[in-house]
Amino acid sequence: MGEIRARLKLRNGANGAQAVEVEAIVDSGARRLAIPDDLIKKLGLICAGHVNVKYADGRVEKRPRYRNLETTLIHPNSTINGRQAFGDCVSTPVGSPILLGQLPLEDMDVIL
Repeated sequence: MGEIRARLKLRNGANGAQAVEVEAIVDSGARRLAIPDDLIKKLGLICAGHVNVKYADGRVEKRPRYRNLETTLIHPNSTINGRQAFGDCVSTPVGSPILLGQLPLEDMDVIL
């Protein structure tokens, strides 16, 4: 089975800072959007606590959760172009891939 990727525009919804375009792996096993710490700092997101994250290898780790993330799907010439989700994300270590999970996909009415 292949990997599904999506182009996203991420923006801090609280301060309207400049948007950043990224490529994410669509991960039906993830609940939230997971983005690396360096991108979170660049967007200036506000920490809203911590959540337990379970990795594919079974490890469980407490990671910071950030709020006010505006996510826009970029898929030109498609009916899903421009769909948006507003909400939380979880930080991942620098160098980790960006994962687009179930909750933001549902907010954008995208069904896998």
